[in-house]
Amino acid sequence: MSLALVRSMTVAICALLSVAAHGGDSGHGASAGTSVSYGPVTDFGSVWVNGVEFATTNSSVTVDNSAMPDDAHDAGPDHHRGLKRGMVVRVEGSFDSDGVTGTATRVTYRSNLMGPITKISAHASGRVLTLVAAGQTVLIDSQTWVATPTMADMQGVAAAAGALATGNVVAVSGLPEATGAIRATRVEKTSDTLAAYVAYGGEIEAKGTIRNIGAASFNIGNLTVRYAAGTTALPTEGLRDGQPVEAKGASFDASTNTLVATRITPDADTLGVTDAGKVEIEGFVSAVTSRDIGVLFTVGTQPVKTTPSTNFEPAGGEIITGARLEVEGVLTGGTLTATKISFK
Repeated sequence: MSLALVRSMTVAICALLSVAAHGGDSGHGASAGTSVSYGPVTDFGSVWVNGVEFATTNSSVTVDNSAMPDDAHDAGPDHHRGLKRGMVVRVEGSFDSDGVTGTATRVTYRSNLMGPITKISAHASGRVLTLVAAGQTVLIDSQTWVATPTMADMQGVAAAAGALATGNVVAVSGLPEATGAIRATRVEKTSDTLAAYVAYGGEIEAKGTIRNIGAASFNIGNLTVRYAAGTTALPTEGLRDGQPVEAKGASFDASTNTLVATRITPDADTLGVTDAGKVEIEGFVSAVTSRDIGVLFTVGTQPVKTTPSTNFEPAGGEIITGARLEVEGVLTGGTLTATKISFK
Protein backbone atom coordinates (compact mmCIF):
# COMPACT_ATOMS: atom_id res chain seq x y z
CA MET A 1 0.00 0.00 0.00
CA SER A 2 1.45 3.42 -0.97
CA LEU A 3 2.34 6.04 1.63
CA ALA A 4 -0.02 8.50 -0.08
CA LEU A 5 -2.92 6.06 0.30
CA VAL A 6 -2.05 5.40 3.93
CA ARG A 7 -1.94 9.16 4.55
CA SER A 8 -5.32 9.66 2.86
CA MET A 9 -6.92 6.85 4.87
CA THR A 10 -5.46 8.21 8.10
CA VAL A 11 -6.79 11.71 7.44
CA ALA A 12 -10.24 10.34 6.61
CA ILE A 13 -10.35 8.29 9.82
CA CYS A 14 -9.24 11.33 11.84
CA ALA A 15 -12.00 13.39 10.26
CA LEU A 16 -14.63 10.81 11.19
CA LEU A 17 -13.31 10.58 14.74
CA SER A 18 -13.34 14.36 15.04
CA VAL A 19 -16.97 14.61 13.95
CA ALA A 20 -17.92 11.98 16.48
CA ALA A 21 -16.00 13.76 19.21
CA HIS A 22 -17.45 17.18 18.40
CA GLY A 23 -21.05 16.07 18.10
CA GLY A 24 -21.79 19.04 15.83
CA ASP A 25 -20.34 22.34 14.70
CA SER A 26 -20.19 24.03 18.07
CA GLY A 27 -17.33 21.87 19.28
CA HIS A 28 -18.28 22.36 22.93
CA GLY A 29 -17.71 19.34 25.10
CA ALA A 30 -15.19 17.91 22.64
CA SER A 31 -13.05 15.05 23.90
CA ALA A 32 -9.62 15.61 25.40
CA GLY A 33 -8.16 14.03 22.24
CA THR A 34 -9.18 17.07 20.19
CA SER A 35 -6.41 19.55 19.34
CA VAL A 36 -6.88 23.22 18.40
CA SER A 37 -4.54 25.84 16.96
CA TYR A 38 -5.62 29.49 16.81
CA GLY A 39 -3.62 32.19 15.04
CA PRO A 40 -2.83 33.83 11.70
CA VAL A 41 -2.10 31.82 8.55
CA THR A 42 1.59 32.33 7.72
CA ASP A 43 2.12 30.15 4.64
CA PHE A 44 0.74 27.44 2.39
CA GLY A 45 1.70 23.95 1.34
CA SER A 46 -1.37 22.93 3.15
CA VAL A 47 -1.95 25.60 5.86
CA TRP A 48 0.66 26.88 8.31
CA VAL A 49 -0.53 28.21 11.69
CA ASN A 50 1.67 28.80 14.75
CA GLY A 51 4.65 27.12 13.09
CA VAL A 52 2.75 23.92 12.25
CA GLU A 53 1.84 22.74 8.74
CA PHE A 54 -1.64 21.20 8.81
CA ALA A 55 -2.72 18.89 5.97
CA THR A 56 -6.21 19.85 4.76
CA THR A 57 -6.88 17.09 2.23
CA ASN A 58 -10.07 15.84 3.88
CA SER A 59 -10.87 18.80 6.12
CA SER A 60 -13.82 21.16 6.00
CA VAL A 61 -12.89 24.82 5.48
CA THR A 62 -15.30 27.66 6.28
CA VAL A 63 -14.66 31.32 5.46
CA ASP A 64 -17.13 33.76 7.02
CA ASN A 65 -19.78 31.01 7.23
CA SER A 66 -19.30 29.88 3.61
CA ALA A 67 -18.02 26.36 2.89
CA MET A 68 -14.95 26.33 0.65
CA PRO A 69 -14.20 23.85 -2.18
CA ASP A 70 -11.76 20.97 -1.77
CA ASP A 71 -8.03 21.22 -2.49
CA ALA A 72 -8.32 20.09 -6.10
CA HIS A 73 -10.53 23.05 -7.05
CA ASP A 74 -8.78 25.90 -5.26
CA ALA A 75 -5.03 26.39 -5.31
CA GLY A 76 -2.83 29.40 -5.93
CA PRO A 77 0.28 31.19 -4.68
CA ASP A 78 -1.66 33.64 -2.48
CA HIS A 79 -4.52 31.49 -1.25
CA HIS A 80 -5.56 27.96 -0.35
CA ARG A 81 -9.24 26.94 -0.29
CA GLY A 82 -10.28 30.55 0.34
CA LEU A 83 -7.70 31.02 3.10
CA LYS A 84 -5.13 33.80 2.71
CA ARG A 85 -2.00 34.88 4.54
CA GLY A 86 -2.74 36.80 7.71
CA MET A 87 -6.25 35.40 8.22
CA VAL A 88 -6.68 34.43 11.87
CA VAL A 89 -8.14 30.92 11.86
CA ARG A 90 -9.15 28.14 14.22
CA VAL A 91 -7.76 24.75 13.20
CA GLU A 92 -9.25 21.64 14.78
CA GLY A 93 -7.57 18.30 14.26
CA SER A 94 -4.41 16.61 15.49
CA PHE A 95 -0.68 17.29 15.87
CA ASP A 96 1.94 14.82 14.71
CA SER A 97 4.62 13.68 17.15
CA ASP A 98 7.25 15.90 15.45
CA GLY A 99 5.37 19.01 16.62
CA VAL A 100 5.67 20.76 13.25
CA THR A 101 3.06 18.91 11.20
CA GLY A 102 -0.54 17.94 11.79
CA THR A 103 -3.86 17.05 10.22
CA ALA A 104 -6.79 19.46 10.13
CA THR A 105 -10.32 18.16 10.28
CA ARG A 106 -11.87 21.62 10.32
CA VAL A 107 -10.55 25.13 9.60
CA THR A 108 -12.74 28.13 10.46
CA TYR A 109 -12.17 31.78 9.58
CA ARG A 110 -14.31 34.76 10.57
CA SER A 111 -13.26 38.34 9.89
CA ASN A 112 -13.06 40.83 12.76
CA LEU A 113 -14.87 43.49 10.75
CA MET A 114 -16.02 44.54 7.31
CA GLY A 115 -16.74 48.20 6.81
CA PRO A 116 -15.70 51.58 5.40
CA ILE A 117 -12.54 53.44 6.41
CA THR A 118 -13.43 56.80 7.96
CA LYS A 119 -9.94 57.87 9.05
CA ILE A 120 -6.29 57.06 8.24
CA SER A 121 -3.34 58.36 10.25
CA ALA A 122 0.34 57.46 10.46
CA HIS A 123 2.34 57.17 13.67
CA ALA A 124 5.28 59.56 13.89
CA SER A 125 7.68 56.61 13.83
CA GLY A 126 6.32 55.51 10.46
CA ARG A 127 6.09 51.96 11.75
CA VAL A 128 2.34 51.90 12.42
CA LEU A 129 -0.62 53.03 10.33
CA THR A 130 -3.93 53.52 12.14
CA LEU A 131 -7.29 53.07 10.44
CA VAL A 132 -10.74 53.66 11.81
CA ALA A 133 -13.19 51.36 10.02
CA ALA A 134 -16.79 50.79 11.11
CA GLY A 135 -15.91 52.59 14.34
CA GLN A 136 -13.08 50.19 15.17
CA THR A 137 -9.42 51.13 15.55
CA VAL A 138 -7.19 49.01 13.33
CA LEU A 139 -3.38 49.02 13.65
CA ILE A 140 -1.26 48.07 10.64
CA ASP A 141 2.44 47.24 11.07
CA SER A 142 5.29 45.57 9.18
CA GLN A 143 3.73 42.11 9.61
CA THR A 144 0.27 43.02 8.26
CA TRP A 145 -0.68 41.52 4.90
CA VAL A 146 -2.45 44.01 2.61
CA ALA A 147 -4.32 43.27 -0.63
CA THR A 148 -6.79 44.80 -3.08
CA PRO A 149 -8.72 43.31 -6.02
CA THR A 150 -5.90 44.43 -8.34
CA MET A 151 -2.87 44.09 -6.04
CA ALA A 152 -1.26 40.85 -4.92
CA ASP A 153 -0.54 40.31 -1.24
CA MET A 154 2.09 42.67 0.19
CA GLN A 155 3.21 43.39 3.72
CA GLY A 156 3.78 46.58 5.65
CA VAL A 157 2.78 50.15 6.33
CA ALA A 158 3.96 51.49 2.96
CA ALA A 159 1.87 48.91 1.09
CA ALA A 160 -1.21 49.83 3.13
CA ALA A 161 -0.67 53.57 2.70
CA GLY A 162 -0.44 53.17 -1.06
CA ALA A 163 -3.40 50.81 -1.41
CA LEU A 164 -6.03 52.15 1.00
CA ALA A 165 -7.98 55.41 1.18
CA THR A 166 -10.77 56.92 3.23
CA GLY A 167 -14.10 55.57 2.01
CA ASN A 168 -12.74 52.18 0.93
CA VAL A 169 -14.52 49.15 2.38
CA VAL A 170 -12.11 46.69 3.97
CA ALA A 171 -12.19 43.23 5.50
CA VAL A 172 -9.95 43.06 8.56
CA SER A 173 -8.52 40.05 10.37
CA GLY A 174 -6.34 40.40 13.43
CA LEU A 175 -5.74 39.99 17.13
CA PRO A 176 -7.57 42.28 19.60
CA GLU A 177 -5.29 44.24 21.91
CA ALA A 178 -6.07 45.04 25.54
CA THR A 179 -7.16 48.54 24.47
CA GLY A 180 -9.80 47.08 22.14
CA ALA A 181 -7.84 48.04 19.02
CA ILE A 182 -7.32 45.31 16.41
CA ARG A 183 -3.70 44.55 15.57
CA ALA A 184 -4.31 43.66 11.94
CA THR A 185 -2.69 40.57 10.47
CA ARG A 186 -4.57 41.06 7.17
CA VAL A 187 -6.44 44.00 5.61
CA GLU A 188 -8.11 43.50 2.24
CA LYS A 189 -9.94 46.16 0.25
CA THR A 190 -13.21 44.76 -1.06
CA SER A 191 -14.72 47.90 -2.60
CA ASP A 192 -13.77 51.48 -3.42
CA THR A 193 -16.96 52.90 -1.87
CA LEU A 194 -19.62 51.93 0.64
CA ALA A 195 -22.37 52.64 -1.90
CA ALA A 196 -20.91 50.15 -4.39
CA TYR A 197 -20.37 47.58 -1.65
CA VAL A 198 -23.97 47.79 -0.40
CA ALA A 199 -25.34 47.81 -3.98
CA TYR A 200 -23.80 44.37 -4.49
CA GLY A 201 -25.42 43.03 -1.31
CA GLY A 202 -22.55 43.67 1.08
CA GLU A 203 -23.10 44.15 4.81
CA ILE A 204 -21.12 46.01 7.44
CA GLU A 205 -19.96 43.58 10.12
CA ALA A 206 -18.40 44.27 13.49
CA LYS A 207 -17.40 41.94 16.33
CA GLY A 208 -16.68 42.97 19.88
CA THR A 209 -17.90 43.35 23.44
CA ILE A 210 -21.10 45.27 24.19
CA ARG A 211 -20.73 48.50 26.13
CA ASN A 212 -23.35 51.06 27.18
CA ILE A 213 -26.33 48.84 26.51
CA GLY A 214 -29.55 50.81 26.11
CA ALA A 215 -33.14 50.16 25.14
CA ALA A 216 -32.31 49.88 21.45
CA SER A 217 -28.58 50.58 21.09
CA PHE A 218 -25.12 49.73 22.38
CA ASN A 219 -21.47 50.36 21.54
CA ILE A 220 -18.75 48.13 20.11
CA GLY A 221 -15.60 50.18 20.45
CA ASN A 222 -16.51 53.58 18.98
CA LEU A 223 -19.26 52.08 16.83
CA THR A 224 -22.86 52.77 17.83
CA VAL A 225 -25.16 49.86 16.99
CA ARG A 226 -28.88 50.57 16.78
CA TYR A 227 -31.58 47.98 16.41
CA ALA A 228 -35.36 47.69 16.50
CA ALA A 229 -36.73 45.21 19.01
CA GLY A 230 -39.12 42.77 17.41
CA THR A 231 -37.76 43.24 13.90
CA THR A 232 -34.08 42.46 14.46
CA ALA A 233 -32.63 38.97 14.85
CA LEU A 234 -31.49 39.11 18.48
CA PRO A 235 -29.99 36.42 20.74
CA THR A 236 -32.76 34.55 22.54
CA GLU A 237 -31.11 35.29 25.90
CA GLY A 238 -31.14 39.04 25.21
CA LEU A 239 -28.24 41.49 25.28
CA ARG A 240 -26.06 42.68 28.15
CA ASP A 241 -22.93 44.72 28.80
CA GLY A 242 -19.78 42.64 28.48
CA GLN A 243 -21.36 40.19 26.03
CA PRO A 244 -19.29 39.38 22.91
CA VAL A 245 -21.44 39.74 19.79
CA GLU A 246 -21.34 40.20 16.04
CA ALA A 247 -23.55 42.89 14.51
CA LYS A 248 -24.44 43.06 10.80
CA GLY A 249 -26.40 45.52 8.69
CA ALA A 250 -26.34 47.43 5.41
CA SER A 251 -27.16 50.90 6.80
CA PHE A 252 -24.11 52.80 8.10
CA ASP A 253 -23.71 56.52 8.85
CA ALA A 254 -20.00 57.36 8.54
CA SER A 255 -20.45 60.81 10.08
CA THR A 256 -21.63 59.34 13.40
CA ASN A 257 -20.15 55.82 13.17
CA THR A 258 -23.62 54.34 13.53
CA LEU A 259 -24.72 50.96 12.21
CA VAL A 260 -28.38 49.98 11.98
CA ALA A 261 -28.15 46.25 12.64
CA THR A 262 -30.45 43.69 11.07
CA ARG A 263 -28.74 40.79 12.83
CA ILE A 264 -27.01 40.56 16.21
CA THR A 265 -25.61 37.18 17.22
CA PRO A 266 -23.43 35.95 20.10
CA ASP A 267 -19.79 35.83 19.02
CA ALA A 268 -18.30 32.31 18.92
CA ASP A 269 -15.68 31.39 21.50
CA THR A 270 -12.11 31.87 20.29
CA LEU A 271 -11.28 28.15 20.56
CA GLY A 272 -14.79 26.80 20.05
CA VAL A 273 -14.26 24.01 22.61
CA THR A 274 -14.03 23.72 26.40
CA ASP A 275 -11.72 20.68 26.52
CA ALA A 276 -8.81 19.76 24.27
CA GLY A 277 -5.75 17.56 24.59
CA LYS A 278 -3.48 20.17 22.99
CA VAL A 279 -3.99 23.85 22.23
CA GLU A 280 -1.82 26.52 20.62
CA ILE A 281 -3.11 30.09 20.66
CA GLU A 282 -1.53 33.41 19.69
CA GLY A 283 -2.82 36.73 20.97
CA PHE A 284 -2.45 39.70 23.30
CA VAL A 285 -2.82 39.56 27.08
CA SER A 286 -6.03 41.44 27.80
CA ALA A 287 -6.01 41.04 31.60
CA VAL A 288 -3.95 39.61 34.47
CA THR A 289 -6.24 38.60 37.33
CA SER A 290 -4.01 36.74 39.78
CA ARG A 291 -0.36 36.03 40.57
CA ASP A 292 -0.93 33.96 43.74
CA ILE A 293 -0.03 30.46 42.52
CA GLY A 294 1.27 30.81 39.02
CA VAL A 295 -0.41 33.47 36.90
CA LEU A 296 -4.06 33.58 35.89
CA PHE A 297 -4.55 35.77 32.83
CA THR A 298 -6.54 36.15 29.62
CA VAL A 299 -5.37 36.03 26.00
CA GLY A 300 -8.06 37.79 24.01
CA THR A 301 -11.07 36.17 25.67
CA GLN A 302 -9.36 32.87 26.56
CA PRO A 303 -8.55 32.22 30.29
CA VAL A 304 -5.02 30.86 30.81
CA LYS A 305 -3.10 29.75 33.89
CA THR A 306 0.55 28.89 34.45
CA THR A 307 2.06 26.29 36.79
CA PRO A 308 5.57 25.89 38.27
CA SER A 309 6.39 23.61 35.32
CA THR A 310 5.37 26.10 32.60
CA ASN A 311 8.28 26.73 30.23
CA PHE A 312 8.92 30.36 29.20
CA GLU A 313 10.74 31.42 26.01
CA PRO A 314 12.76 33.48 26.48
CA ALA A 315 13.29 32.62 30.13
CA GLY A 316 12.35 35.44 32.47
CA GLY A 317 9.62 36.80 30.20
CA GLU A 318 6.90 38.60 32.14
CA ILE A 319 3.17 38.23 31.60
CA ILE A 320 1.72 41.74 31.54
CA THR A 321 -1.34 43.31 29.99
CA GLY A 322 -0.63 44.09 26.34
CA ALA A 323 2.07 41.44 25.85
CA ARG A 324 1.86 39.45 22.62
CA LEU A 325 2.54 35.76 23.10
CA GLU A 326 1.81 32.22 22.01
CA VAL A 327 0.54 29.70 24.55
CA GLU A 328 0.69 25.93 24.29
CA GLY A 329 -1.11 23.71 26.75
CA VAL A 330 -4.12 21.61 27.72
CA LEU A 331 -7.67 22.98 27.81
CA THR A 332 -9.89 21.76 30.63
CA GLY A 333 -13.28 23.19 31.51
CA GLY A 334 -12.59 26.24 29.38
CA THR A 335 -9.27 27.17 31.04
CA LEU A 336 -5.96 26.66 29.23
CA THR A 337 -3.17 25.33 31.47
CA ALA A 338 0.05 26.49 29.84
CA THR A 339 2.95 24.09 29.31
CA LYS A 340 4.87 26.62 27.21
CA ILE A 341 4.65 30.37 26.66
CA SER A 342 6.59 32.07 23.87
CA PHE A 343 6.83 35.87 23.87
CA LYS A 344 6.54 37.56 20.46
